[in-house]
Amino acid sequence: MAHHIFDITSDQSAAERRMDEMDTLIGEILGNPFSGTRLSGDLEGCIVRHGGRDSKLRIIFEPLSSEDAVFFIMASFGGEDWKAGARMQEPQP
Repeated sequence: MAHHIFDITSDQSAAERRMDEMDTLIGEILGNPFSGTRLSGDLEGCIVRHGGRDSKLRIIFEPLSSEDAVFFIMASFGGEDWKAGARMQEPQP
């Protein structure tokens, strides 16, 4: 995520701030894994939490109470389709 933000903005400090915000949100989830908006449909049993500046960070996770663990499913930034706007790079061999 940090590399992607840097590629788009050329602002290393912005990328670092987003990663700090992501670490903070992950810590908040681990501290209270049953808090957040419950999802339905294909993601039934999962929870979404938002954080960071302007609540643009989003993490979808599933608390696994029987294992005293949290299964992180997805993290995103900005609620936008960043992949479509990103410069595509050829895979390295």
